[in-house]
Amino acid sequence: MVKFATVLSRESIVDIEGVVSVPSTPIKFATQQVEVQVRKLHCVSRAVRILPINIEDAARSELEIENALQVC
Repeated sequence: MVKFATVLSRESIVDIEGVVSVPSTPIKFATQQVEVQVRKLHCVSRAVRILPINIEDAARSELEIENALQVC
C-alpha cells in the first residue's frame, strides 16, 4: 500500500478507510493529536503530474513573490 501511495501525484483525490487512534507519543507540528491507521486506500481521481500551479506556489506570500521576481 505504501508503494501505491508514493506514486500518486499531488492533488490526486483519494478515499481512505482506517482507524482513528491516539498515538503513544505526542504528535509535533499538528493541529490534532490523533492519527489514522490506514486500512484501505483507493485513488478516486489521479491528478496530472505537472499542474499549472503547485501547492507551494499558492501558499507564498506577496512579499515572497515580489522578492522572487526581483531576483529574476
